[in-house]
Amino acid sequence: MQAIDRARRAVTVLLVAAFLLVAPQIAFAGFSTPKASGLAVGAASLVAPSAVQGTQSCTSTFFREGFTITVDGFTDPGPAGQPYSHTYTLVRDNEPVDSITTTAKTATLSYRGGFRFGGRDGSYTLRIDSALRSWTAPAFTYATGCTSGTWR
Repeated sequence: MQAIDRARRAVTVLLVAAFLLVAPQIAFAGFSTPKASGLAVGAASLVAPSAVQGTQSCTSTFFREGFTITVDGFTDPGPAGQPYSHTYTLVRDNEPVDSITTTAKTATLSYRGGFRFGGRDGSYTLRIDSALRSWTAPAFTYATGCTSGTWR
């Protein structure tokens, strides 16, 4: 190996060592000034539907009970313009009897019962479950009996 090669290698080793010592100092100097972020971040939460409005009707003929409940609309205070889905479930005496999932804020659910002694004796619960992708809101529930009229 010639003297010039040894000198070239020694200079290269010194330059690499100097670079390894100086480079972290340059990076540190470049990021040492703190700045406030202009972006505010917060957590969102889903809430149950409110101000739910609708009608219900109950019929009884020949010991058969029929019940229909219609949701005319409700207030959904969640993020506007997002693809919510709502599952409406009609429960009679703790058993689901009708259900629909839709993005609409309106729905009609019905129950047509079989032969029953006593006719109008069922208890009903309307349940609305709202979801935004994989997030779910607390459920809205409305309990009623076999009556007819408007409710809020």
